[in-house]
Amino acid sequence: MAIGALATLCMGSAGCATNLSQLQTAQTLRPGQVRVDAGLGAYVPTAQLARAVGVAASAAQRLLDAENGKVPPPTEAEQREALEAALALALFPPGTVTQLSLRYGFVENLDAGLRWSSSGWRLDARYRFIGQDVRAPPGLSFRAATDFHLAGIVGIERHTFGGLLFDLYAYLKSISELFRFVELDDPSRWDFDFALVASWNVSDLLQPYVSARYRVGTYAVPSILTLDLPDGSQLVTREDLSGTLHYLGATLGLAGGYRWVYLYLELTVVQAVSQPVILGEPADLGGLTLYPVVGLSLEL
Repeated sequence: MAIGALATLCMGSAGCATNLSQLQTAQTLRPGQVRVDAGLGAYVPTAQLARAVGVAASAAQRLLDAENGKVPPPTEAEQREALEAALALALFPPGTVTQLSLRYGFVENLDAGLRWSSSGWRLDARYRFIGQDVRAPPGLSFRAATDFHLAGIVGIERHTFGGLLFDLYAYLKSISELFRFVELDDPSRWDFDFALVASWNVSDLLQPYVSARYRVGTYAVPSILTLDLPDGSQLVTREDLSGTLHYLGATLGLAGGYRWVYLYLELTVVQAVSQPVILGEPADLGGLTLYPVVGLSLEL
């Protein structure tokens, strides 16, 4: 059961995952310049994924056995284990994320953008501390600027757990029996992220970039564990699964373009850390996360 759920998670969870893409160098847009881009990324939580899937499978079997009278009702520790596994799958579902964004240069060295992705909406601003634009030679792109740039990015994102293209809870129910017993009631999450980006013009058309990343989010996932017992009674446990989620890591990318069209390839590696309190006891949901992404942009 755990292996099958893990395979389904890795192949089928389009839209639910956290978007960790950057797809930005340190070179800001010129005043009045507009950029439109699209991207496709993959959220790959490594350690916590395998553990959460295994725990969810065993917890679901334990609850099913209790429902059928094969074992006694679950203890508080077993209920805590089930809720922890449910929260881990809700916070860290792997899968692909699509995105579209619009960016505008307001003044010299400052631009801002609005991004829609299958997991939420994000607004950010980018300010360049080092580097400036110069007149571009005909037909060239990145050589229209000095060789080195350093910028800071600040963003805020609201996650959407259900909508026109996907529904997280419906998806989780399809891949784990645990969500027959655990209901997620109107979850919410807001993230704030910060990045320090350095980029270089190493040729007329190529610009590698690297950034230090930090993201902090707050989430609230009201949950209800319901179990119908053989004697006709019902076990109901309600818990507000809330806490703070931290991502700390780095992004390495390469941008290449000619005139107005640019291709981006990047990889983000972060450590996710969250320690919510579940039924009075702390839990540890952290783990290493990878996020590769490819993007295409048009600058006007």
